[in-house]
Formats: sequence, structure tokens, C-alpha cells
Amino acid sequence: MKLVILNDRLFKMLYIKFQTNFGVNSEEFRIKFSLNLLKTLLFVFRKPEITAKEIAQGIGVSSRTAENYLLKLKKIGAIKRIGSDKTGKWIIGHPQLG
Repeated sequence: MKLVILNDRLFKMLYIKFQTNFGVNSEEFRIKFSLNLLKTLLFVFRKPEITAKEIAQGIGVSSRTAENYLLKLKKIGAIKRIGSDKTGKWIIGHPQLG
């Protein structure tokens, strides 16, 4: 399955949704979430079973960089992995932004 790149309209819509749900203003949100980190979160939101390789292809970074983005999101509680690395999926949580 080929990953579809997020278009600008969808990206903006999801950006606003996450910004609202996480309860921070625009400036705080941009500081806490770099553009590529946000794109990673949006790809996970769109396709919970996505792999780091697919994310890397979608945002134009190496697989290792995508893995680092996923790790950062896990550390702040924004995402959590359920199941195995091969057959599991990501779920969206609430980041600990304080």
C-alpha cells in the first residue's frame, strides 16, 4: 500500500485539531512539535499500522530519523505502540506537554 502524502488542507485541519486537543497556543505547539515531528504524528493518526520506513518516505527523511521522531512522540506520551513491531499498531495518546 502506497502512503499518500498529506495535502496542505488536510495537514492544516489536523494541525488545528491536535493543537486544540493538546491545549496549547500556536507558539507553544510549534516549539514542542517540529514540522516533521508533527507530520510523523499525522501519519500515525492517518494509518495506525504505519512503519518508520513509510513515514521516512512520506516526509523525506531517513528511516533512522523517522524512528527517532517516533521515539520522541512515545517519550512525551503522544503515541503508544500496541502489539508487536511487525503486526502491531500505534495509538494516539495525550502528550505530557507541561
